[in-house]
Amino acid sequence: MSPFQSLVAINRRNLAVFRHAPLSEISGALGDLGSFLPLTLALALRGAISLPATLITSGLFNMATGAVFGVPLPVQPMKAIAAATLVAPESASPRPQAAGLLVSLVLLFLSLTGLLRTLSQHTPSSLVKGIQLGTGLSLINSSSSLLLLSPSISLVAFLPLLLTISHPRFPYALLVFVAGIAFTLPNHIPSLAPWMPVVEVPKFWPLELPLSMAVAQLPLTVLNSVIAVEALTGELIPGVGGVRATGLGVSVATMNLIGAWVGAMPVCHGAGGLAAQWRFGARSGASVMALGVVKVAAGWLWGEGLERLLKTFPEGVLGVMLAAAGVELAGKGLDLSRGEDQGEDGLNAEERLVITLMTAAGMVATKNAAIGFLIGGLCYGCYRLKNRGEESGERTGLLR
Repeated sequence: MSPFQSLVAINRRNLAVFRHAPLSEISGALGDLGSFLPLTLALALRGAISLPATLITSGLFNMATGAVFGVPLPVQPMKAIAAATLVAPESASPRPQAAGLLVSLVLLFLSLTGLLRTLSQHTPSSLVKGIQLGTGLSLINSSSSLLLLSPSISLVAFLPLLLTISHPRFPYALLVFVAGIAFTLPNHIPSLAPWMPVVEVPKFWPLELPLSMAVAQLPLTVLNSVIAVEALTGELIPGVGGVRATGLGVSVATMNLIGAWVGAMPVCHGAGGLAAQWRFGARSGASVMALGVVKVAAGWLWGEGLERLLKTFPEGVLGVMLAAAGVELAGKGLDLSRGEDQGEDGLNAEERLVITLMTAAGMVATKNAAIGFLIGGLCYGCYRLKNRGEESGERTGLLR
């Protein structure tokens, strides 16, 4: 099948799925707002990004990735860069776009040389599961601050979530998002102020700040935005086979090589966002394409006026959505019964579980995906050496 024929087939499926369950697709598209909105708004209020530029570019990327990949891939903030920007002193005037460009250039190199595909193919799935589990637990932990800001609203938002246990395609995210907007609008109706793009050269100097941000972000992007997304997509939507590490790497790089020049937030894909959108009903690329249309329209029509509206959106609603996404992804990380996990490299189920838990624990404890991956990798290597020693002992009669 040619690339054009593949693209046509993907979008036929997108259309068919959307026609079958439009409310579920729209609801699922909103599933990642729990992580997207708080970080985007915080960076905009800090003056580090342009809110309308972020909405418009991320919306265009939503439409493009939905059409090309055919799955509900999220477009979400690069979290390590966002966190470093928010904690940097005011005197540093942090601009995260330069860091996003550095990450994207390295990722593009890894993708075009085939190194990213090789890394994905040779990463043990127990380590990938550990990254998924660690990311899920991190999302749950992050949701606590939002939940505690408005516990009564959190409780009200949580109750209808129980319906999705027996009715997984119930449009929960759409319901609570509309309720949140209705709660916010009466006092904060944004005025029309069409956005006009302004070219902004990313601030690379002093180089230490964007370079340190990029070094912290790159492992998380490779592990969670590429390798873990490729694995999770294969589990959730096995019939759609176009999501591969190389394509994901090129996608992330392209998004930031474009968005950085208009002051947009550095973005990537992510296993947590994919799990969230799946959790709330998304099953095709049509879901994020619809979200992209809304983002572009809102960013262009209301521009900077959206900041006041989003600032008063109920935190409890976002917290419940973020926690639900974390539970969904953590559950996928603990599922060691699929595909390559069966008899992987001679490891038994208990050994694979220990590797997964060690990876997740290292990631959560240090808040660093690379360290978690390293800890899990060392654990994996120790088990492999132990098993080889036992096999050698059996052959030579030394270990009986």
